[in-house]
Amino acid sequence: MTRLAALILALVAAPALASPQTAVAAAVADARRLPPEVACRTRYLYLPPYQRMELVVAVKFWANCLSREVDFGTPRVVADGLLAVVLDDYRWDARVWEQQFQTEPYFYYHVRAPGRPEGLELRARTGSRVPLVGADWWLFYASRQVNLQNQEYGHGYYDWLGIKDQKTFEALRGTDKKQSIKIGDELRAVVEASKSGVTVEGVDRQIEWYATYGDGEQGLWLTLDATNTSGGNTAAGNLAAGEFRFEATEAFVGLPNRLWAVGAFNARGARQATVPPEIANDNSDLHRGNDRRIHPFSCIHCHDTGGLKAVDDWARNRGLKAPNQLDAFKVEEFLRLKRQYFRDLDAQLAKGRRRYAEALRECVGLSPEKAAALHAQVYYGYLRQRSPNDVAGLLGVAEEDLAACLKRFFDRANPDFEGKKRLANLSPLKDGRAIGVTHLEQFFGDLVCIVRGHR
Repeated sequence: MTRLAALILALVAAPALASPQTAVAAAVADARRLPPEVACRTRYLYLPPYQRMELVVAVKFWANCLSREVDFGTPRVVADGLLAVVLDDYRWDARVWEQQFQTEPYFYYHVRAPGRPEGLELRARTGSRVPLVGADWWLFYASRQVNLQNQEYGHGYYDWLGIKDQKTFEALRGTDKKQSIKIGDELRAVVEASKSGVTVEGVDRQIEWYATYGDGEQGLWLTLDATNTSGGNTAAGNLAAGEFRFEATEAFVGLPNRLWAVGAFNARGARQATVPPEIANDNSDLHRGNDRRIHPFSCIHCHDTGGLKAVDDWARNRGLKAPNQLDAFKVEEFLRLKRQYFRDLDAQLAKGRRRYAEALRECVGLSPEKAAALHAQVYYGYLRQRSPNDVAGLLGVAEEDLAACLKRFFDRANPDFEGKKRLANLSPLKDGRAIGVTHLEQFFGDLVCIVRGHR
């Protein structure tokens, strides 16, 4: 039996949770049973009723996509609706987890508000101010680098992996480009404007590959992308390393566990929270909505086959194909260009995809395409409109109680006119209509106060 199958069977057999409040109680009971040195490194994820099985698999997949550990981590089922993860299984920095304290909207009043003894105990045993978060909320924000207001928040994709810039990204797999060049283990390719399946119209692209420590099959892939091709700055006209003036880089490197890490950087190596719109857009079948540049989520969509897409390389297919010649002034330069542009590019691309596919099957038993589709399903599931029943479930009250409380709050006789005006976006709930997740996040604390004050 695979670890994933065991995880799902454990979830099916576990006692069901009635509400987020019971999730807190279950987490406390679990933390009491753990040795103190384990409890202080344990954190909890609440599984809402919707897509619970899909969410379990997606959490395992994405947690390992954020892992610097060589082995796959597997969340532990505490109850049907509650998972436990150990920070060390993924080499996560506890300080990154704690950044969620500033932004997590749903469990603040279940765990961290005054007068919550179980929440106080859970915080004490785990040593965390935010020991329990929603699994769908966590996965959504761990799949991007900016929030819904396009601001960085400290627990995005780069933060979990410790990526501060391109240098630290390449260090995820011990890349030494100088050594790779020295021993001749490198590749290059040229993608002319309008020949790429990823970049927008008019972008010239070069591609570089370097060997990485311990695994010569995945390696480090870098794209060098330029929108300004004036003055002879074309990808095809500047074949030697360092000649082509690029503006942005998309990077892939195999993690120690063989899943891909993806990065977006400018020409100076500074990380980019979103892909520049003049470089690339997410035009994949999995995409929904307006924002086509969210990193790394859009990268997972575009490259859902498990790595870089097929490359129509100008050098191998047209520019340097016989009878055309490879010109160089020095023998050393000629030999390096020959190694870079005449070695089998397609074979190296296939090796990287195969390595990733093998790792995915071991991790979650899915193909790259199915893993990307599942991730998209859960990601967009978080963004769905929330029904009154959904909101009542998060509050731990009956739907009719929520409607009654909101009706009393919004009644004309209520003196708090300014409060009603500020919270007008919540009024659809009293009429049985849904609200958007942005409003739910923003006003969830107010909902708690309304329910407590008008029950």
